[in-house]
Amino acid sequence: MSRCKCDWSAEHGEDEFKRITLPTAEECEQIAMKFRPYLIVQTVSRRERKVYCTYCGQETTEVKPNWSRLRHGEVAQCPACGWGAEVVHAGKMGNSCKKMRETVQAVVFHAEDNGWLSAQAVYAIRDYSGQKWNTYKNTDYGVTKQYLFRPGCALMRVQNWVRGAWRFTKAATVYEPFAANMNDYWTGLEHRRYTIVGLEENLPKTAMRYSAADLFAEKIRVNFGLMRYLGEYCHRPQLEFLTKLGIDDVVDQLIYWRLAHTELLDWRANDLASFLRLDKQYTKQYMKTNKTIKELEVLQAMQKSGKYDAEVAGYLASADELEIRKLQKVAGEQSITKVVRYLIKHGKNALHLWTDYMDMAKKLRYDLSEETVMYPKNLEERHDIAAAAIEVIEDTAKARRMKRRTKVLKEQYEYSDGKFAIVVPETLQSIIREGKEQHHCVGSYAEQHCAGRTTILFLRRTNDMNKAYGTIEMSVTDPAKLIQLRGHHNCNTPKEESADFVKRWLRWVRCGSPRNTQGQPVDATIMEVIA
Repeated sequence: MSRCKCDWSAEHGEDEFKRITLPTAEECEQIAMKFRPYLIVQTVSRRERKVYCTYCGQETTEVKPNWSRLRHGEVAQCPACGWGAEVVHAGKMGNSCKKMRETVQAVVFHAEDNGWLSAQAVYAIRDYSGQKWNTYKNTDYGVTKQYLFRPGCALMRVQNWVRGAWRFTKAATVYEPFAANMNDYWTGLEHRRYTIVGLEENLPKTAMRYSAADLFAEKIRVNFGLMRYLGEYCHRPQLEFLTKLGIDDVVDQLIYWRLAHTELLDWRANDLASFLRLDKQYTKQYMKTNKTIKELEVLQAMQKSGKYDAEVAGYLASADELEIRKLQKVAGEQSITKVVRYLIKHGKNALHLWTDYMDMAKKLRYDLSEETVMYPKNLEERHDIAAAAIEVIEDTAKARRMKRRTKVLKEQYEYSDGKFAIVVPETLQSIIREGKEQHHCVGSYAEQHCAGRTTILFLRRTNDMNKAYGTIEMSVTDPAKLIQLRGHHNCNTPKEESADFVKRWLRWVRCGSPRNTQGQPVDATIMEVIA
């Protein structure tokens, strides 16, 4: 994260702003020229109307039937100066254009004493309401922010309402003049843009002459970011050669996103190679690319491996950030060049297959130090073998959990009266098979039953224990609470013939599932307890 702090030391303080040059009348005139030109049409009578041009400030009178074709909202030429302007009929903008109000934002630069470059954020407001539209001079100007820049020091102060008056107060960081913060940059874009006045004439006269700020201003893609650039340059002089060499991605990420990428770049370096943390050979290769952060990361990784490969560089340059991170994670200490060449050999989807294979190989405790294990010749085949092995292991683990849970549930729930019986499922497959035979969804509960998040039991006739009759779901939090009992095609069960059995069984469970010394349920005990 980059944050351009203001240097409010004793040497550089409020006194510096007392000698600041205010915008001149000529500069205000330049700002006023940025207003959108209008042809304001006002009907005086049924035969006469007036046309006022906000560009040249002249008024013409038109009389029927020689009215020019001036339709509201269209662009037409001024009858006086011939300049193209938008036609506005005063009556359609409220009473005498009372709804017309326009703002122009600008930053005015001056060369000050001691090498300072000053900048002032100016709001120019033009109000066309009432009868004000018929005078060209009706423009108000106000300075809302002021800046001072010199290598090693950046100052900013902001106009705020303090103790019943507008006063300038110092800012902690240098930020753009017409945005509340950097997070607002990409919202309400039209309100963030501003006109630059006086930079080319005044920059060479200051200590900021080598900042390349004028070159940056030419490259500004959305007409803001210059003040952040100047503030950062005061503490990061490397911005000069980055801008001049066209390494715009590094500059843009610092200015617009506050990303200094200190893990990749050395902001203390004085030359390009040291700054990029590349040797001369790789620096030359970087300058032949699009000069992006991602390409720099790729070249640094290749430099670490000790060999440049154009095909590998192209592969990495086309990969997105997520793929790069995945590669770095899986490759570990391996040569990134070797890894990428292996992936190129095995096709487009090789990265996904290989990363998946590596994850499974670690779970299976494969010896990844072996070349044939790390880089299998038939990647897809080895991936499928590993996946099958993982499935077996997972199934084995589930089987062990199922076995442990079944033992507990049998003690708690298994019960029979000779005609019906409650059976605890012993495998996941038996629950899935139950759902298929009964044509209901209990099969989807198998994993939950194994994990202990629900309890599934079977209701059977003792004369046909292999045939599904009813399926029971019990509460985990309250072991004696029956949630549901379903039969064939999800119908309600039990029928009258099994209803009494289920009631006796639930009473038995509520009594703690008593059993005799042979492990058989004790109904007499239940009846005694109930009585």
